[in-house]
Amino acid sequence: MSNDAVAQVVHDAVAGDSNATKMDGSPVVNCTGETTSTISYTLKESAGALWGSSEDAADSQLLLPTRQMWKAMFTDAQFQSGTISVSGPVTTIGGKSKTDLLFTLSCDRGAEAFLT
Repeated sequence: MSNDAVAQVVHDAVAGDSNATKMDGSPVVNCTGETTSTISYTLKESAGALWGSSEDAADSQLLLPTRQMWKAMFTDAQFQSGTISVSGPVTTIGGKSKTDLLFTLSCDRGAEAFLT
């Protein structure tokens, strides 16, 4: 998959999910050939706002959109693996706000069956 095609998949997965936490800007995508992609994007909301309500809410806001991304990317028979890194605003123990890595997910064709 091309960088532009993967960026569109990421955008559509997040924008198309009413429960998903919206992105701050566009995703950064780097595909090697058409087989591997690394994706990173930043969320607008803080982690506390995301996880404050429940684990289920965090799953629907953060993880479920990535499932749609994986499913779309694996429709391309050449795509073999990828990594998605998601950052967002956090507050340090000292009370300072900064943008930091929230989580990283990797998936390969061998795990694809678990996405259905």
